[in-house]
Amino acid sequence: MSFNKKIQTLENKYNLSPEDFNFNRRKLNKELLTTEEFDIVVVGGGIVGSSLANHASKMGLKVALLEASHFGSGTSSRSSKLIHGGLRYLEQLDFKLVFESLKERNLLLKHNKHFVKKLDFVFPIYKNDRVPKWKMSLGFWIYDCLSLFKNSKHIFLNKNTTIKKYPNLQTKNLQGAFVYTDAQMNDVKITRSHLLSSHTQGAILSNYSEVKKINSEQNTEHNSEQSQNTEQNTEQNTEQNTEQNTDKEINKIQVYDKLLDQNFSISAKHVLLSLGPWTDIVGQKLFSNWKPLLSLSKGSHLYIKKDRFFCKEAMVISSDKDGRIIFIIPSQGNTLIGTTESKFNQDPSFVKTEQEDIKYLLDQVNKFFTNLNLESKDCISYFSGVRPLINSTNKLDSKKSRDHLINLVSKNVSAVVGGKFTTHRKMSEDIINHIFKVNKNINQNLSQNQNPNQNLSQNLSQNQNQNQNQNQNQNPHILPNVDCEDNLISAANFSIQKGMCFYLSDFFEYHTSLNMKTNLTKDLLLSVENLFKNKYSWSQNELEKQRQSLEKYFKDCGIKII
Repeated sequence: MSFNKKIQTLENKYNLSPEDFNFNRRKLNKELLTTEEFDIVVVGGGIVGSSLANHASKMGLKVALLEASHFGSGTSSRSSKLIHGGLRYLEQLDFKLVFESLKERNLLLKHNKHFVKKLDFVFPIYKNDRVPKWKMSLGFWIYDCLSLFKNSKHIFLNKNTTIKKYPNLQTKNLQGAFVYTDAQMNDVKITRSHLLSSHTQGAILSNYSEVKKINSEQNTEHNSEQSQNTEQNTEQNTEQNTEQNTDKEINKIQVYDKLLDQNFSISAKHVLLSLGPWTDIVGQKLFSNWKPLLSLSKGSHLYIKKDRFFCKEAMVISSDKDGRIIFIIPSQGNTLIGTTESKFNQDPSFVKTEQEDIKYLLDQVNKFFTNLNLESKDCISYFSGVRPLINSTNKLDSKKSRDHLINLVSKNVSAVVGGKFTTHRKMSEDIINHIFKVNKNINQNLSQNQNPNQNLSQNLSQNQNQNQNQNQNQNPHILPNVDCEDNLISAANFSIQKGMCFYLSDFFEYHTSLNMKTNLTKDLLLSVENLFKNKYSWSQNELEKQRQSLEKYFKDCGIKII
């Protein structure tokens, strides 16, 4: 029986439609995970892992994806919500990264119009800035060139025009402002679209599934010559390891089901670790010879009430404290401010926004806008994430590369580190090429009818167009305002039936945008709580655990219940 036929048979057994992505789907997936042999098992359900699963499944490969928490719950959901080339990398002369990022930005703007929108940015220039006006002008010209002039060209506004358009800006030493265009996006929805697209292509996905052990007969010393040039590094690893990876060895992956408190195992020809800031923590548990690959950096953001501070266009300011660029972005009718950058040496699971992070951002914004006087009470909420920067000696966090690295860490096991949200499509393409080179057994099973270099952005766009045609009351991708009871209940029903959502805290953090918009009411909270309780038949004890987890999330993010 073919794999697709098995899925259809099990769907009948569990009374599922092909679109269902719920608790019964998870049971079906677990049955397949324990009985099938997969070409690739992706460990990590963030933007890179989900993009890879989408890419590989569309190529006809048998793919499984395991996520230890909820899909997209790590760094992928805690970004600045921007798709951009990265102006600051020009100062580091990292033209390759900026060119690649701008190319990916243009692809995403073309093929992902539902979730990626053009956004104008205003960058005021002052006489005493660390980077002078002439150098900024040169940088913007290079930025336009590297985008191949496929975007709106930057312009410069003189001092009088700048003051007229933005009267609240600090005018002392103001020289004018540059205006340029990048893009804004919804990180959670892009990640989820990749996941749902891979699901419709036959990928087997399971959240709250933690990898405990990978059995491999032979380990290879990894990371001996670390390189931030992915293609070069892949070629080096290929030459060293191709011969030893042409056999039929199958990895056995031991997994702990955190939802059901059960252990199970999976068979895979190749394992790809896409763990973001958790890479070294998990890698050291799985491999005795693991060498650290990452330097972690924490970034914090604030949501500010619209009536206290709102800009129609995004603003970019340069901190007078450390020179870091801070974005002020219109978002969901309010204002998003970020980000900070500081070293982080803890488990990324416990990252949270501290008062010093809030003070830093508010102080910097207040310096650039007259009579603004923002205070912490003006925050709707805040969040922090951890950037997985490639480890490099004697570099400040803000100067470390955002390029990505793919290493063969053990026989038929690879890891991807670094990168940025903007380049996730290119990263997944590079990973596939790497796997084909180091594991010939995978390449032999590639469907002859599939194009390995197909446009993943276009595939994602097609999936989103299909979503747009579905019933609007059933699809939270297109619920315009999840801020009243009817829409919130619709979103909750969808997250349970088609989002594999099992926790109240996951629902409010990853399946709504209420934390970006307004404070929650007790009535709205109770309505969702009752829905989850009835759907999953929670005991009073389980309900209390769910409440405690939700209260902790609200507290850590500064969300108030009214």
